[in-house]
Amino acid sequence: MAPVTGSVNSLFFRCLLAVVVLAPLPLACNRPWSWSLLALLVGGLLTAWGGAALAGRARVPMSLERLRLVMIPFALALAWAWLQSRPWLPPAWTHPIWSESATTLGGDVAATISIAPDRTMTALMRLACYGGVFLLAAQLGRDRARAHEGLVV
Repeated sequence: MAPVTGSVNSLFFRCLLAVVVLAPLPLACNRPWSWSLLALLVGGLLTAWGGAALAGRARVPMSLERLRLVMIPFALALAWAWLQSRPWLPPAWTHPIWSESATTLGGDVAATISIAPDRTMTALMRLACYGGVFLLAAQLGRDRARAHEGLVV
């Protein structure tokens, strides 16, 4: 395997590889603390790479315009999931259990489309994390040597 050049993108790619390879170790990333840690690491990596790209220190090999056919439906899915957890939607849209619970509890409840808004937000975090991994892999894996390194790892 030929050595990969020591560019900033190579450093970010290796960090991404480390995160993805090590993610299954804490109970297959199947606990709230482990998937939250994964989302934090991916979000931090995406933020750092984006900052480096804005500062001109990291290269952006693929324009976001080229990814729009993937990004637009993904962004719509994220927006719809977020909207389902918001309590300010019309009452006709909300889940019927909220009106029953308000009657039973004798007060107002924050009615949402989702029956479990906290779980909806957790699923939204996890989905955004997977999208971040995709975006970083699509940007940083464009170099032939890095792509080969990713396959080997």
